[in-house]
Amino acid sequence: MTVLNPRHPLYALGQVSPADPATQVTCPLLGIPDDPRTRFTFATPSHRCYAGSKAAPIDLVHQGVYCLAARYPECGRFRGNVEKRLHRPRRAVVGLVRALAFVAAVVLIGYLSMTFPYISELPA
Repeated sequence: MTVLNPRHPLYALGQVSPADPATQVTCPLLGIPDDPRTRFTFATPSHRCYAGSKAAPIDLVHQGVYCLAARYPECGRFRGNVEKRLHRPRRAVVGLVRALAFVAAVVLIGYLSMTFPYISELPA
């Protein structure tokens, strides 16, 4: 995450300094259109909310009250995003579970065919 502070001496040179996550009091879902991990330290029409599937513009008053303050966990957009992520199974985990189930079935079939070879010789 990069915080752009227009008063910072390196801002004029196009350089920014990383924010300390321990002192972060801004919403992690706040960003700018080209980079969801970069934000200004003041309310601006350039900010976007990345809580939904698309970046959405945010009212300047809302930014001041929630997005740029320690109250961001109280924001309805933020809470909705967190709830969706908590209740949505991760695709990678679901894929891994399916792959493991398939491998387990193949191993079990192989084991059973070696343990009981006569089953395949039974008349149909």
